[in-house]
Amino acid sequence: MTALVPRVVDWLMKRWRKEPAVRRYSGAEQSDLLMDWVVGGLTANQELRGDIRLLRNRARDLGKNEATTRQYLRLLRNNVIGPDGIKMQARCRFSNGNLKKPLNDQIETAWKLWCKRPTIDGRGSLISLENLLIRTVAQDGECFVLQHEGFNNPHAYALEAIDAALVDHELIRSARDGENAIELGIERDPFGRRVAYWLKPTPTDRVRRRIDASRMLHIYVPEFVDQVRGASWLNAAVKQLRHLDGYCEAELVAARAGAAKLGIAKANDMFDPNVKQDDLKMRFRAGTLQLLPPGYELQDWSPDHPNDGFPNFTKSVLRQTACALGVSYNALANDLEGVNYSSMRSGLLIERDEWRVLQTWWIDEFLQPVYEAWLRSALFVGAITGVPAQSPTPDMYAVKWRPRGWAWVDPLKDTNASILAINNALASREEVIAETGGDFEEVLEQLAEEQGMLDEAGIEVPAPASGGSANVADAAAATDAAAQDEANRYQSNVGRLLQ
Repeated sequence: MTALVPRVVDWLMKRWRKEPAVRRYSGAEQSDLLMDWVVGGLTANQELRGDIRLLRNRARDLGKNEATTRQYLRLLRNNVIGPDGIKMQARCRFSNGNLKKPLNDQIETAWKLWCKRPTIDGRGSLISLENLLIRTVAQDGECFVLQHEGFNNPHAYALEAIDAALVDHELIRSARDGENAIELGIERDPFGRRVAYWLKPTPTDRVRRRIDASRMLHIYVPEFVDQVRGASWLNAAVKQLRHLDGYCEAELVAARAGAAKLGIAKANDMFDPNVKQDDLKMRFRAGTLQLLPPGYELQDWSPDHPNDGFPNFTKSVLRQTACALGVSYNALANDLEGVNYSSMRSGLLIERDEWRVLQTWWIDEFLQPVYEAWLRSALFVGAITGVPAQSPTPDMYAVKWRPRGWAWVDPLKDTNASILAINNALASREEVIAETGGDFEEVLEQLAEEQGMLDEAGIEVPAPASGGSANVADAAAATDAAAQDEANRYQSNVGRLLQ
């Protein structure tokens, strides 16, 4: 035993001896402050295999019952899809570059007709289907759309939304004996390309059916290399939203209980436990005084709910949630308190960039593939009149998608800025109109139609004033002067009232 003591002391000295300083990554530091930071070395698909079901179910519950989550899903629907949907413009051209207007009109007319009833059950329009799918992608992390080519409708093409819970994430198979590997219910070839999807009739069934990948649209945003399934967009905010909802409910119940109870009857020295006492109930009526029975005295009841820190705390949590979801706090919390023009404009511009990114992603992942499949079927069955070919030409695929735009925060200032940009060749009319969701060609057609009606009625409209920089500056100066006059009148009225 004594022989071990020097060896133990020597070992402890080596452990306590100061090690030479080495430059390392601070994020990989191992210290007491980071001991609770547990991370794993699993792949994205391995993590999803264990968590995808629970994460999806929790996100769905928040989408049904939690107010902030529902607001986020509404913002997503209204800003990505919009009230009128993402419109398609056919851009078929001749060899000289001119547009084939009759053919483009026929394609657009046929597309609008199909968009009225695009699903296999014939219920809802394409816009309503997109609203459902974009909500599903954010909530579940992914959505599946089964394409039915040769379907029994005038265009021989229809869509069917598939619940993500039916794609068997527990089905795993390694590649062997000429069979493809299956990861989270998705069969892939040696190059990682999708071959088939394995679906169950219900989430609890063991029987599966194989769907060829060419028929399935699998829409999600991958965040890691080789990630085959999507994770809920609410993942980074699930805990905050759940705890905030519970906290607000507790404060609400406490405030209601405090408002409903006016006081407490406390037994004093005169209380006789042998005397039977009825339950004390206080009834109130104007001009009355109620006396307590002998042995009781009234004790004050003054609960402090919600407490003074409640508003600031909830705002802080909602700001963190807004960062996780990629939206502005003011829009997510529906809170415009303390907002001015500059801060609102700055917040809206940042948020709208996120919406534009999602619009482009949605067009590439859903609308363009659906349009191309629809075009092939519609041409094959002759749903597009005046086109002799039964297969599309390359220029038929070259369509232009027009997502929704947004109105200006300050119409006068922004319109004047657009006029300056156009007059100084810094922007085109088409670009300016597209920012608000309009279409330059439609505007021209409407202006021509309007001018024709005015000419027919014999009405002359004065020519619009020149949009030069001088006129813009004059308009801006007039606006500022009017605002200053209004402020001066307000201050004068306040001064008279205080005298």
